[in-house]
Amino acid sequence: MHRVNRVLGALTLIVAVSGTLAAPARAQLDPDLADNAAAATVLLSALITQTENGATKELTQCFLGSGSVVSPDGRFILTNSHVVSLFDAAVSYADTTEADLVATSPGRQVDVQAKEIIVSVVDYVDALPDRRYRAEVVKQDEAVDLALLRITGDSPGRNHERPLHRPYFTLNFEAASTGQAVTLFGYPAPTSPPAEGSVDPACAPLPEFQSIRLFPGTISGSSGPNLDHLEVTATASRGMSGGSAVNAAGQLIGIPYRVQQMDAGNVVEVIPIESARAMVEEFVPSPPAATETTSPPTDTPVPTPTLIPTAPPSSRQPAMEGGNAALNQVQPGPGPEGSPQLRWRFPLARGSSSPAVQDGIVYVGSGRGTSGDPEGPSYLYAIDAETGDEVWRFGTAAATYSSPTLAGDVVYISDFQATLYAIDAATGEERWRFTDPEFTGGYILEVPFALATVLNDTVYISQASGTLYALDASTGQERWRFSQRITTPPAVSGSTVYVGSVENSIHALDASTGAELWRFTTDGPVTAAPTVYRGTTFVCDWRGNLYALQRESGNKVWSLPMGGSDCSLATANGVIYAGDRDGVVHAIDLMTRSEIWRFETGTDFMYPRPVVAAGVVYVTGVNGTLYAIDGSSGAEIWRFEIGDEVYDWPAVIDGVVYVTSSDSLYAIGG
Repeated sequence: MHRVNRVLGALTLIVAVSGTLAAPARAQLDPDLADNAAAATVLLSALITQTENGATKELTQCFLGSGSVVSPDGRFILTNSHVVSLFDAAVSYADTTEADLVATSPGRQVDVQAKEIIVSVVDYVDALPDRRYRAEVVKQDEAVDLALLRITGDSPGRNHERPLHRPYFTLNFEAASTGQAVTLFGYPAPTSPPAEGSVDPACAPLPEFQSIRLFPGTISGSSGPNLDHLEVTATASRGMSGGSAVNAAGQLIGIPYRVQQMDAGNVVEVIPIESARAMVEEFVPSPPAATETTSPPTDTPVPTPTLIPTAPPSSRQPAMEGGNAALNQVQPGPGPEGSPQLRWRFPLARGSSSPAVQDGIVYVGSGRGTSGDPEGPSYLYAIDAETGDEVWRFGTAAATYSSPTLAGDVVYISDFQATLYAIDAATGEERWRFTDPEFTGGYILEVPFALATVLNDTVYISQASGTLYALDASTGQERWRFSQRITTPPAVSGSTVYVGSVENSIHALDASTGAELWRFTTDGPVTAAPTVYRGTTFVCDWRGNLYALQRESGNKVWSLPMGGSDCSLATANGVIYAGDRDGVVHAIDLMTRSEIWRFETGTDFMYPRPVVAAGVVYVTGVNGTLYAIDGSSGAEIWRFEIGDEVYDWPAVIDGVVYVTSSDSLYAIGG
């Protein structure tokens, strides 16, 4: 771990009181650019852990500030020097906490550490951070108050060197001009200090709901000792240090580092990105600099996004059912180019799971036996993605119809007897298992095909008894349970878990405690997974009604009859794709709430399972056909006849589609 030896009293934000300012004109950033800028602006914190009796747990996270992703591989983050210097304060807090614990219990063997800098990310403006990485400081310059961090791995998880396939900023090194529209992005500092005596003031714990903020403004002048800093008039809040100052084209023009409170507004001092050029170019080959002259100041948003990653897709971003914790069904992609061809086939048992792919390995569960040995045991297989050769297998007590979930270096899968296994992804060795204590042999609809959702250090799993469990990801110990005849995998966004029930309802639960926050009554049972997208929870009931619900309150925003019973959902690019049990895929524009196209698969028994990768919708159906559909127009790009029944979602990554039939796993490339 790179240690930063700096003064403990460094402040994340310096506030000064001065004169009066006129209110600036406001320019709105294009929504797509705003989403990409939010995804490229990260939250930085210090992870505090406590180790005792051989077990390590997360104690808290200390707020540091914000940062901006400045490399196409998504690994390098630009921030302020005084932001990373706060890590020393977290070290002091850890030492003090350990000393207090030992003082209250002499002889106690406990180790409290400021373990690492944590990078938390969102995917759009109104989201809460739902993915974490660890990082180290590679360069720090106190003179210009800038620092560069490098992501070294997942948190929790192992180190890795692959690209992250995440949005990043194009850097605009040209001089900005007075009156130019700017939008500031960052994470606000905790609004209230900790209670005296309860925690070291050097550590400001992250609030329960830590969402990114954006503040429109205009460049109003210059400041700094050499007048080399920008002044941006904006109603900004504390905690903007290390965030991003973005122009109307979505390009990074500077790093906010100080706010001055004025009588009629705030002035944010911004370090121009030119001051970071040497630091970035030292570590980032060919940094993503703007190639065209910045547009003149205007209140008209620039419509073309410039922050879409162009780096090659990464196998570190798993391709799996659900796609992410919010169950958007978005795959890393891309899919095959040209005419699809079978690359290899791996025989499996009757009734298998959807595949999951990471680091060049395909993970798939099987039913009982194989086509050559139908009465044989059940396995979780690890298969070489390039050759189709078996890498390892893990025997389970019952058939594994559920799909594997990948999180860091662990693969999770549940069997038909309601046992969840945590398996080392590299070796196939069991880490722990958890059996549903409420399972008595009866099944609540499709829950035997349970999919685990993993966020940070918790595994959420809906099991066959109709009970949702929250488990410690490291040990498998139960944290809480919720029993309401649950029939869907859990979708997790921020600090909330969303699940559907056979009792005509969807429930929102506190992710930490399992307490019910709200419930919404539907017209029929909910058996298909909900999904959370851009602050809205979407769910489809058994009668084919699609609901859009406010994420925080559960209030209905709108609903649409889909025309078929039940539906499977995927969300991307402002569109929701719904496959219903009549074999039709519907594309619904979320702005107009209207259907923009529909695609008929010919399946009339099992709803098609759409996933989205690089603007293409991939759909499978029980008729044994894999379709690639243009996500914008609904036009068929190609189809591939598998020749056998398909019940599960495909995985799309690195130019290949992996899909299972009733007795085989197929790799289909271009």
